[in-house]
Amino acid sequence: TRVNLTLPPSSGTRWLFWTDWGENPRIERIGMDGSNRSTIISTKIYWPNGLTLDIATRRVYFADSKLDFIDFC
Repeated sequence: TRVNLTLPPSSGTRWLFWTDWGENPRIERIGMDGSNRSTIISTKIYWPNGLTLDIATRRVYFADSKLDFIDFC
């Protein structure tokens, strides 16, 4: 399992986002208090190893190095 983590760059950060490109590749988020874990994307990705947040548009951008593309959700 390989994991990347990212946090919004604000003092009121409420979410932690991460990728996992192991046996079940996915992008997930969880509340900073450990609650409300949810999967954002779990299909049509293989090695989601780049992750960044666009706070202004409320988008999560990710790169998939196996499929060689960048996308957002």
